[in-house]
Amino acid sequence: MKRFVLEAARKIELSHSVDLVWQHFLTCLAEVEIDQALYMTAADSPPRDCFVLSTLPDAWPRSEFDRPDFVEPFLAHCCATFEVTKAGVAFLSDHIGYLADPMQDYIRQMAAHDFRAALGIPCRLVGTGRHGGFIIGNNLDAFHFERQILPYQSDLQSLCLIAHRRIEAFQAEDAETLERKPLSSREHETLAYIAKGLRPKQVAGVMDISEASVRLYLRNARAKLGATNKDEAIAIFIRDIAP
Repeated sequence: MKRFVLEAARKIELSHSVDLVWQHFLTCLAEVEIDQALYMTAADSPPRDCFVLSTLPDAWPRSEFDRPDFVEPFLAHCCATFEVTKAGVAFLSDHIGYLADPMQDYIRQMAAHDFRAALGIPCRLVGTGRHGGFIIGNNLDAFHFERQILPYQSDLQSLCLIAHRRIEAFQAEDAETLERKPLSSREHETLAYIAKGLRPKQVAGVMDISEASVRLYLRNARAKLGATNKDEAIAIFIRDIAP
């Protein structure tokens, strides 16, 4: 793996948000003069529940996914074969035999946003519940794109898989946070004092309850937060709940 790709992968692994993952990912792509990127995932069955990150204008291609008849070529084909595929209008002739006219029009529209040549890099296969991956490219013609970008294909594929895994991990954490049962007022108060460094005996004195009650509130809060120990419960409380 090229050194700059390895460094980007390390930064992505250490990122604390989807925004940071995306920022480090794009910075790495810029090293090989790839200046456009799309990350898309969708559910295998309706509702599609599409998730999109894009360097393109906010209104597009997100608006396309609102159309019930819209079929995204990358999601439909690359994620079915799980093969890295040359994409974009520069390589349209390679795929024109199986792409319907609306898909071809969509690819031509991408060229208007300096997305003429690209690599489609699938990260999850159709049939796994959710599928998707990356389309990364620039405004080069086919010849220069192949000459400039294809030598990095293996490294870029690895980078995409690492970024995808981190993004999915953050999405799973967000979903888990939404599903958690809310803390009771006593559980919230107990964790707040513990997070400030008070011991259970001190918390009991401040709250005018028994130390056993403090430990019960702490245990219940830990279970609701999905934490395996007190320190993890405090970390989750500080990150997600405390003002």
